[in-house]
Amino acid sequence: MSIWYSLTKRQSVKLALPFYIACLAQEPVKGKGYQLENREALQAFLTNFSKLHQDKIQKLLRLGTYYPQEILKSKQLQAIWRESDWKALI
Repeated sequence: MSIWYSLTKRQSVKLALPFYIACLAQEPVKGKGYQLENREALQAFLTNFSKLHQDKIQKLLRLGTYYPQEILKSKQLQAIWRESDWKALI
């Protein structure tokens, strides 16, 4: 989130929401407890999601869990890429 937030300060960036939504359907894993919380970045990040997803993201962070980038398998990534309406997200 902090990397995304820093980038948004330099240029306009849209999240690939279909990938994030697919991650939220998976079971999060424990870890990343050593990372510092950036409240400003988190609040900006959350504005991209529905209230339901915002609550889920905040809960998983409170529990010390996260979604590693490899949580989605190659076939899932390919299906999301093919099936998502990317123009509607712009």
